[in-house]
Amino acid sequence: MAETNRDWITRKLFEEYGLQFRTVWDLYLKTNAVLLTVNVAALALTVQYVGKENRIPIILAFVLQHVASTVTAVKVARYSKTTSERAKEIADLLLQEGEPAQAPSQVAVKESPLPGDLAYWGALTNGFYHVLFILIWVILAWI
Repeated sequence: MAETNRDWITRKLFEEYGLQFRTVWDLYLKTNAVLLTVNVAALALTVQYVGKENRIPIILAFVLQHVASTVTAVKVARYSKTTSERAKEIADLLLQEGEPAQAPSQVAVKESPLPGDLAYWGALTNGFYHVLFILIWVILAWI
Protein backbone atom coordinates (compact mmCIF):
# COMPACT_ATOMS: atom_id res chain seq x y z
CA MET A 1 0.00 0.00 0.00
CA ALA A 2 1.50 3.32 -1.07
CA GLU A 3 1.81 6.09 1.44
CA THR A 4 -0.41 9.07 0.67
CA ASN A 5 0.66 12.68 1.05
CA ARG A 6 -1.66 12.97 4.05
CA ASP A 7 -0.03 9.95 5.72
CA TRP A 8 3.46 11.29 5.02
CA ILE A 9 2.63 14.77 6.39
CA THR A 10 1.01 13.28 9.50
CA ARG A 11 4.03 11.07 10.16
CA LYS A 12 6.42 13.97 9.49
CA LEU A 13 4.45 16.22 11.85
CA PHE A 14 4.69 13.57 14.57
CA GLU A 15 8.46 13.34 14.10
CA GLU A 16 8.81 17.13 14.13
CA TYR A 17 6.85 17.46 17.38
CA GLY A 18 9.27 15.06 19.06
CA LEU A 19 12.33 16.80 17.66
CA GLN A 20 11.01 20.25 18.55
CA PHE A 21 10.09 19.13 22.08
CA ARG A 22 13.58 17.71 22.70
CA THR A 23 15.27 20.78 21.22
CA VAL A 24 13.22 23.23 23.30
CA TRP A 25 13.97 21.34 26.48
CA ASP A 26 17.66 20.90 25.64
CA LEU A 27 18.07 24.65 25.12
CA TYR A 28 15.90 25.49 28.14
CA LEU A 29 17.91 23.27 30.49
CA LYS A 30 21.29 24.47 29.19
CA THR A 31 20.26 28.12 29.48
CA ASN A 32 18.85 27.64 32.96
CA ALA A 33 21.96 25.81 34.16
CA VAL A 34 24.12 28.75 33.09
CA LEU A 35 21.74 31.40 34.46
CA LEU A 36 21.37 29.72 37.83
CA THR A 37 25.12 29.09 38.16
CA VAL A 38 25.91 32.72 37.36
CA ASN A 39 23.15 33.81 39.74
CA VAL A 40 24.50 31.85 42.71
CA ALA A 41 28.03 33.12 42.05
CA ALA A 42 26.74 36.69 41.74
CA LEU A 43 24.84 36.38 45.03
CA ALA A 44 27.96 35.19 46.83
CA LEU A 45 30.19 37.86 45.30
CA THR A 46 27.65 40.61 45.93
CA VAL A 47 27.28 39.69 49.59
CA GLN A 48 31.02 39.42 50.07
CA TYR A 49 32.41 42.31 48.01
CA VAL A 50 29.74 44.88 47.15
CA GLY A 51 28.68 47.48 49.69
CA LYS A 52 24.99 47.96 50.40
CA GLU A 53 24.91 51.35 48.66
CA ASN A 54 26.23 49.86 45.38
CA ARG A 55 24.04 46.72 45.22
CA ILE A 56 20.89 48.18 43.64
CA PRO A 57 21.99 47.94 39.96
CA ILE A 58 23.17 44.36 40.45
CA ILE A 59 19.98 43.41 42.28
CA LEU A 60 17.80 45.01 39.60
CA ALA A 61 19.67 43.19 36.83
CA PHE A 62 19.22 39.80 38.46
CA VAL A 63 15.61 40.44 39.50
CA LEU A 64 14.77 41.35 35.90
CA GLN A 65 16.58 38.24 34.67
CA HIS A 66 14.53 36.10 37.06
CA VAL A 67 11.27 37.79 36.03
CA ALA A 68 12.07 36.96 32.40
CA SER A 69 13.05 33.42 33.39
CA THR A 70 9.81 32.96 35.34
CA VAL A 71 7.77 34.03 32.31
CA THR A 72 9.84 31.66 30.16
CA ALA A 73 9.23 28.80 32.62
CA VAL A 74 5.47 29.31 32.44
CA LYS A 75 5.57 29.47 28.63
CA VAL A 76 7.71 26.31 28.41
CA ALA A 77 5.29 24.56 30.78
CA ARG A 78 2.30 25.50 28.61
CA TYR A 79 4.19 24.59 25.44
CA SER A 80 5.12 21.18 26.88
CA LYS A 81 1.56 20.33 27.84
CA THR A 82 0.12 21.48 24.50
CA THR A 83 2.77 19.72 22.41
CA SER A 84 2.32 16.52 24.39
CA GLU A 85 -1.43 16.58 23.83
CA ARG A 86 -0.99 17.19 20.09
CA ALA A 87 1.57 14.38 19.83
CA LYS A 88 -0.91 11.98 21.45
CA GLU A 89 -3.63 13.00 19.00
CA ILE A 90 -1.30 12.47 16.05
CA ALA A 91 -0.08 9.13 17.45
CA ASP A 92 -3.70 7.98 17.77
CA LEU A 93 -4.34 9.10 14.19
CA LEU A 94 -1.25 7.29 12.90
CA LEU A 95 -2.35 4.08 14.60
CA GLN A 96 -5.76 4.30 12.94
CA GLU A 97 -4.59 5.01 9.40
CA GLY A 98 -3.97 2.27 6.91
CA GLU A 99 -4.63 -0.69 9.22
CA PRO A 100 -7.62 -2.95 9.50
CA ALA A 101 -9.78 -2.17 12.51
CA GLN A 102 -8.82 -5.43 14.23
CA ALA A 103 -5.06 -5.24 13.63
CA PRO A 104 -3.08 -6.33 16.73
CA SER A 105 -0.74 -3.33 16.44
CA GLN A 106 -3.64 -0.89 16.63
CA VAL A 107 -3.69 -0.16 20.32
CA ALA A 108 -4.89 3.19 21.62
CA VAL A 109 -2.06 5.33 22.90
CA LYS A 110 -2.81 5.70 26.61
CA GLU A 111 -0.37 8.54 27.15
CA SER A 112 1.51 10.89 24.93
CA PRO A 113 4.85 9.66 23.63
CA LEU A 114 6.25 12.97 24.90
CA PRO A 115 6.68 13.47 28.68
CA GLY A 116 4.34 16.47 28.73
CA ASP A 117 3.17 16.24 32.35
CA LEU A 118 6.70 15.80 33.66
CA ALA A 119 7.90 18.72 31.57
CA TYR A 120 4.92 20.86 32.62
CA TRP A 121 5.54 20.38 36.34
CA GLY A 122 9.32 20.62 35.91
CA ALA A 123 9.03 23.99 34.20
CA LEU A 124 6.57 25.30 36.80
CA THR A 125 8.86 24.13 39.61
CA ASN A 126 11.72 25.91 37.93
CA GLY A 127 9.55 29.04 37.72
CA PHE A 128 8.94 28.76 41.47
CA TYR A 129 12.70 28.73 42.08
CA HIS A 130 13.11 31.86 39.97
CA VAL A 131 10.50 33.59 42.16
CA LEU A 132 12.41 32.37 45.21
CA PHE A 133 15.62 33.89 43.83
CA ILE A 134 13.78 37.17 43.25
CA LEU A 135 12.89 37.20 46.94
CA ILE A 136 16.48 36.41 47.92
CA TRP A 137 17.78 39.28 45.77
CA VAL A 138 15.19 41.67 47.22
CA ILE A 139 16.11 40.62 50.77
CA LEU A 140 19.77 41.24 49.88
CA ALA A 141 18.90 44.88 49.26
CA TRP A 142 18.05 45.28 52.97
CA ILE A 143 20.90 43.23 54.48
